[in-house]
Amino acid sequence: MNKSEEIRRTVEAMGSPEEVAESLRGFTQDAEFVLEHWAELLKQYPDKWIAVLQEQVIASADTLQKLLDSLPESDRASAHIDLIKTNPTPFIL
Repeated sequence: MNKSEEIRRTVEAMGSPEEVAESLRGFTQDAEFVLEHWAELLKQYPDKWIAVLQEQVIASADTLQKLLDSLPESDRASAHIDLIKTNPTPFIL
């Protein structure tokens, strides 16, 4: 399979442009939900991985692998996944 064919298949698997746009809107809303509710999430899920879908925490776990294993495959692709760290590592950019 050449690179062009591989790209075409990948794009087709993602769905229609409308489906992709809707998925991205949902992901953005969930990411914003995490930022807006960080303090509350930190109290409930300190040093845990969380999965957020439709502005709801749908799963949490101690490790990323455990979190992914607990999610249905359809949710793995669309959920916003984040680590709620009590002492985040600062980044200098």
